[in-house]
Amino acid sequence: MTHLARLFFQTCLLLLMATGGAHAQTSPRDVVKAYIQAYNRNDVNTAKQLVAPDFVRYSNLAQKWTPMPLNEWADMWTSFGAAFPDFRWEVQSMVAEGQIVVVEVIEKGTFTNTWVLPNKYKIKPTGKAYASRNAIAFYVENGLIQKYNQYAGLGFLQVGLGPIDILAILATGL
Repeated sequence: MTHLARLFFQTCLLLLMATGGAHAQTSPRDVVKAYIQAYNRNDVNTAKQLVAPDFVRYSNLAQKWTPMPLNEWADMWTSFGAAFPDFRWEVQSMVAEGQIVVVEVIEKGTFTNTWVLPNKYKIKPTGKAYASRNAIAFYVENGLIQKYNQYAGLGFLQVGLGPIDILAILATGL
């Protein structure tokens, strides 16, 4: 490759990266893997870079699958991460078909700090750990997660929450 051709190639590559074109070339599977890595580091800021501005999270635990938009999702993550600082998803399986990536995980964490819900209700830590089987269907377009549907198991109840605490959590749509 001549010096001029190499310079042209490097310039095109830099332009592609600067305009986000390189991000759009990332496979849906790789985007989801990066999201899970951010989740396991409790790094909401990196995760925000992997989701679309109009991102929405859905969960079977929310009343009637009420959508949770980006700002509520980030607040939920931040409060949950403070209460369960060791939370993580252990991937059991991952299947990608086109723009959809479905992941089966075992979610684990230990309730070590006060959990302040979005409605400011505070739940005292129990010091107990949980493990819950979950499935998440991610929908990825143009290198960004547009939405995901989380099918959460009830293993979370292992942390020893009282009935009022459970109602408060469900009322927030988590």
